[in-house]
Amino acid sequence: GGESNHREIVTMTAEIARRASDLLARVPGIQELIAAREARNDYHEAMLDMMDDESNDGARPPKSPVVSAEVVAAQYPEAVAYLHIIAYADADPASNVGYNRRRAADAGIKVLNAGSTPTEAKKITDAAFEAAEKSNPY
Repeated sequence: GGESNHREIVTMTAEIARRASDLLARVPGIQELIAAREARNDYHEAMLDMMDDESNDGARPPKSPVVSAEVVAAQYPEAVAYLHIIAYADADPASNVGYNRRRAADAGIKVLNAGSTPTEAKKITDAAFEAAEKSNPY
């Protein structure tokens, strides 16, 4: 009943936390890069909102991010590579390009799980994507 479900949830939560901790240790800068990208997106959204707001004449523009996502990306190439693979893994499989990206990400994730660095795994992902695009043209 309820007790075994509770234990299962606690076990799953602990496993998720362990995997997250492993990822953060293995891919330095991932949190910083995600935060910088979110700040950039929030800023662009705020600029669009300002332009749509007729009562805001531009005298009160949103504050730009303190650190640019590009600067953070340059500091953490492994995080950039990891997020590239994850973006491919999350592609919409309904389109040919999305399907090819997901299959390519599978190859990258396989070598990541086997111990490769994200940069090495990104090379595998990109090569698999290029091969899929050549063999499966639209």
